Amino acid sequence: MGIAALTLGIVSMVTWIIPPLGIPISVIGFILGIVALFVSKLQKGRAISGTVLCTISLMLGIGVSIGIFTAVSVMTEMYS
Repeated sequence: MGIAALTLGIVSMVTWIIPPLGIPISVIGFILGIVALFVSKLQKGRAISGTVLCTISLMLGIGVSIGIFTAVSVMTEMYS
């Protein structure tokens, strides 16, 4: 599971710019990383790395989502 968390962490670092795609990947990778920390002692480094990457990309994806929603609401308020 540590390898899966790390792989999803790397993929989520690429896809965070597209929130509908990046946020679910980040959440799944984060959950797998946390589970791998408690289950497997052999892949602890990979699990930690995957969890950290998924957390960073999740925060970036949420920030992009908030920015998009804010920009849309400001634009609709300005032009209506």
